[in-house]
Amino acid sequence: MIDLKQEEWMSISNRFLKWASNSIREMEIANCCVLLINQHGYIQEAFISNDVELQPDVMKLLHVGSCLLDYLGNDHAIVASIRSGQLECNSYMTLFNHQDLKATSAASKFDRSESLPAFWMGLISFEALTMDHIKVIFKALRHSFANEVELNLAQQNSERLSLLLDMGKAFHGRIDVNDVLNEVIRWMLSKFSMEQFDLLLTQDHNSLIHPVKPFVIQNPDHDLSSRVFLEGSLLVEVKHAGEPGEYIEVAAPLKGKQGIYGILHTNIAGQAVNEDDISFISMLAENAGKAFEVAKLYEQSNALIGELRIINEITKRLNRSLQLGEIFQFACDELTQIFKADYCCILQIDEMKSNLVIQASNSELFVHEKFDVQYGFAGSIYLSKEPVIISDYEYNNQVESKLMNITRARSLIGSPIIINGETVGAILLVHRRPNFFSYDNFKMLQVLSGHIGLAITNATLHSEMRRMVITDQLTGLYVRHYLYEQILIHQKKEYNGSLIVLDIDDFKKVNDNYGHQIGDEILIRVSSIITQNIRDTDIAARWGGEEFAIYLPSMTCENAYKVSNRIRKHIHLDTSPAVTISCGIASWNAEDEQLGVDHLFHKADTALYQAKKSGKNKIRMCKN
Repeated sequence: MIDLKQEEWMSISNRFLKWASNSIREMEIANCCVLLINQHGYIQEAFISNDVELQPDVMKLLHVGSCLLDYLGNDHAIVASIRSGQLECNSYMTLFNHQDLKATSAASKFDRSESLPAFWMGLISFEALTMDHIKVIFKALRHSFANEVELNLAQQNSERLSLLLDMGKAFHGRIDVNDVLNEVIRWMLSKFSMEQFDLLLTQDHNSLIHPVKPFVIQNPDHDLSSRVFLEGSLLVEVKHAGEPGEYIEVAAPLKGKQGIYGILHTNIAGQAVNEDDISFISMLAENAGKAFEVAKLYEQSNALIGELRIINEITKRLNRSLQLGEIFQFACDELTQIFKADYCCILQIDEMKSNLVIQASNSELFVHEKFDVQYGFAGSIYLSKEPVIISDYEYNNQVESKLMNITRARSLIGSPIIINGETVGAILLVHRRPNFFSYDNFKMLQVLSGHIGLAITNATLHSEMRRMVITDQLTGLYVRHYLYEQILIHQKKEYNGSLIVLDIDDFKKVNDNYGHQIGDEILIRVSSIITQNIRDTDIAARWGGEEFAIYLPSMTCENAYKVSNRIRKHIHLDTSPAVTISCGIASWNAEDEQLGVDHLFHKADTALYQAKKSGKNKIRMCKN
């Protein structure tokens, strides 16, 4: 037989007494005793008619065991037991007040079934009844009580089903996590007071609702909620049993198909927890767990869609620009806005791979500042190739960080910028509040840093391709068409400028006498000397063969002559075999009647021709 819970027996006992009173009266049975005996052999309830001098309270103390059950099952056996005094509770208290009684008895066991608990029912009649008569009466009583129990169970099942349907309707279709939590609170308040329960959430969910708290796993031997989380089933414990502060602790998991999302925990003091309370909490936790999972998945889906939209938009906008500076600044602005960070820094490794340089920041304090590759969080990210998240720098300040100290930031997330498996930089986002960035922010930054790395790669490749297109491969100087385009641009926005066209004298003899390899070395050396003797704003190009051109923005013809002469002297002294050059100089200003790149080159070529004609290793200026 299975053990009945105390509340189940209380329900059956109460219904038994009410049923027995009505049934005995309707069947007009006098001088009788109806017994309800539990599966352990104790008399749970005894209904005694008014004309029988029995003591019900005494009978309920009896453990009848198999002896009385056998007696009740045999004809007149109870009479012999009564008269022999075998049913005495002790020497002072007996079952009957006098001994000369005649009784007829019957008993039957209710077999175990899905709907009925296991127990015995007995009938003792003190009327002069035949055994056949008492068996008919007992059979009718037994059938009547069985119907009563079935009706009770059906009613309980109906109430539970109705409650389950109501809860299902309440939670069905809720796709907002806070709505689900508020619905749980509403149902709990319909049964318990606000002070008696907590909603302990295992998920990363911020809520200002009073019963909602973060769940922290503790020692399962001492913490019921932790044990429920590990075991995944509802548990009930009595705390401080027998003491004035006794209470019942109940914990149920908010469980979905994919895991446990929290614990519904309640302490009920000063009262017993009945089966209805446990059933209520169990059904509520089950419905809430499923609804919470659906709402969380919906929330995560929306967040994922939002992230994909952000990634798509940023990727498109990053790819619109092929200038590294623009990409760095755009990425910095967007990341600051997306993550609501106080400060953002994007760093790039320098050519020597010894320093990380801040290429973009929303604070002018940090722009273009350099840090050693082993310094701070950026250095740690660069060397380890791993992202970093710091919840509170105040309590996790083992890494020295100028960024954190100056900004007084507490939270940080950082990610490496990796291109083709090589770390080329790092992204740092900080906020003054502790625990500001979530784990989702942490993962999102890693995804975005990958796309920023791709944009940097595209811009770098584009820059390299453009450099190759506009640069002479042998000398490293610009090519002819680039110089032409740049002069055209300068003539549109500036007042004046000068052009130097120079040619290596007798270069064919160098190739003939020393070979083309030496000739190429001479060209490279001449190009280097030209680059070393002009300004950063000046533009030097290989015009073709051994001929070069230099454009000097906003420079007069006289100053251009000085530059030409300096270059001429250095070339003669610093080349081996020594070579000389001839130079032609032309200038323009906005007041000239005739402007244009072709006209400027024509004047410079004319001056060069005059220099060659006058004996080479000369400089001539074209005077308009």
